[in-house]
Amino acid sequence: MIKSTIQVLVGIVFLTGLIFKFAHYPGAGVLLVIALVSGIMLSVVDLYIGKKTNSLSLTYKCALGAGASYILGLLFKMMHWPGADIITIISMSGLALLLAFSALKSQTWFYALLPLLFSVTLIMALFKIMHWPQPNHLLYGSYFAYSSLLIGVLIFRGLSLNKTNIKIGQRFGITGGLVFILYLVELKLKLYPNLFEISQNSTRIIQAILMSGIVFSIQSILVTYSKSEVLQRDLRVLRSTQGIYLLMLFMLVLVSAT
Repeated sequence: MIKSTIQVLVGIVFLTGLIFKFAHYPGAGVLLVIALVSGIMLSVVDLYIGKKTNSLSLTYKCALGAGASYILGLLFKMMHWPGADIITIISMSGLALLLAFSALKSQTWFYALLPLLFSVTLIMALFKIMHWPQPNHLLYGSYFAYSSLLIGVLIFRGLSLNKTNIKIGQRFGITGGLVFILYLVELKLKLYPNLFEISQNSTRIIQAILMSGIVFSIQSILVTYSKSEVLQRDLRVLRSTQGIYLLMLFMLVLVSAT
C-alpha cells in the first residue's frame, strides 16, 4: 500500500513537471529531477527486495536494472552531466534486447510481435537521441505499427473477455481506446503539427496525460486481476506494455528539453 502510494505521488510530480516544462512554467526542472531521482530509488529498492526474497525472475531483475539506468541516463542528459551518452546507450540497448528476448518467449504471434516492433523503435530512438544517421521512416514506421497492433489486440481481447467477464473486457477496451486516442494525437504531431491551431507544446501535454492514463489503466488491471490464472499470459503482455509507455513517458523529458 505504501509503495503504491509513493509510486502514484512520484507519477504526479513527474507529470506535473512535464506539463510545467511544456507550458514554460517555473519549477519544472526541480520537479522533474525529484521525480527522476525518486524513480531510480524505487527501482533500486525493488531490486534489493527482490534479491532478498528471491521473488523476481532474472529477466525482471535485468529489466529493473536497465530501467533504472535508462532514467539515470535521461537525468544526466537533462543536466548535461558527463557520462550521459554511455549510460543512455547501454540502458536503451539493454532494454531493446530484453524486449526482443521476451518476444522469443511468447507463443502467440501478435504478443510476440508487439515487443519486437518496439525494440526496433527503441534502437531507432537511441540513434535519434545520439544524432547518429538513421532512417526516420523506420523509427516512426515501427512505432505506429506497434501502436496499431496494440489497439487491435486490446480491443480484440476486450471483446473476447466480454463473453466471460464484462468488467475485465471493458477495462481492456478502455485501455485500447486510450491508446487509439494517443495514436491520433501522435499522428497530428508528426503530420499536422498546427492542426486546429493547437501548438505543439499543448499537444505534448495532451500526449503526456494520455500516456499516464494508459499506465494507470494497465496498473488497475494488473492489481485487480493479478491472481487470475486465465489471464496470466495477458497480464505478462500488459506489464511489458506498461513498461513501454513508461519508457516513452520518461523520454518526453528529452523532448521537452529541445
